[in-house]
Amino acid sequence: MHWSVVAILVNLVALALYTTAVASHHWATKTDAGYATHAGLFTACPKINGTCYDTHYHFNEYSHEKGVIIASAVLNVFALIGYYFFTVLSVFFLCGLYEEKRLATYAIITAYFAGFLAAIGIAMYAVAIKRLDYSLSWSFVLAVLGLIVNMAAGILMCVGRNISKMATDEEKPTSQHPIENIDLDVTRRKQWHEEEGQEFGGKLPRKKPLPGASK
Repeated sequence: MHWSVVAILVNLVALALYTTAVASHHWATKTDAGYATHAGLFTACPKINGTCYDTHYHFNEYSHEKGVIIASAVLNVFALIGYYFFTVLSVFFLCGLYEEKRLATYAIITAYFAGFLAAIGIAMYAVAIKRLDYSLSWSFVLAVLGLIVNMAAGILMCVGRNISKMATDEEKPTSQHPIENIDLDVTRRKQWHEEEGQEFGGKLPRKKPLPGASK
C-alpha cells in the first residue's frame, strides 16, 4: 500500500477525533455546591438549568481567562481547517495531480503547522480553565489524541514523499544522448589516427617505383 494512502487514513482518524472535540462542550467540568458545569471552547452548560451559555458570557467575570479561552478557540478552529486542508492536499498527491513533490511538501508543512496551532490552543485552554478550578474532560483528551495522530500522518506523508522521489530517480533514463555518442566516435577516430601516425613515425611510407619505370 502507498504510504500516502496510509497517511490519509491516519489523518481521517485525526479529523474525526479533532472535529468531535472542537464541536463538543465537554473539554472541562466543574462541580460547585452540588451542581455540575461542563464547558467547551465556545459554550459552557450549567446543569442547574440545562441551558448552555456562550463562553464570552459565562466567563465574563474572569476577563483574563475568558480572553485566553476565546483565543484558544480561534487557534483550534484554524488547526482544524489545517487538518482538512492537509487531507485535500494528500488526496491530490495520491491522485498524481499537479507536481507531486511540491504537493507532498505543502501537505507536510500544513500538517505540522496545524499541529503547532493545535498544541498552542490546547495548552492555552488547559492553563486558563485550570485557573478557574475546572477539571479536564473527555473532549480535551480527544483533542490531544487528534493532535498526536495528525503529527503521525504528517510523518507518514514525509516518508511517502521520499519513497516516491527515490522511485522517480530510479526510473530516469541513463542512456547517452546521440550527440554525446557522435563526440565519442570523433574522439576515438582522432585517437586511432594519432596511434597510426606514431607507429609510422609520423609519416606514411612511400611506394617503391616499379622496375623499368622512367624516372
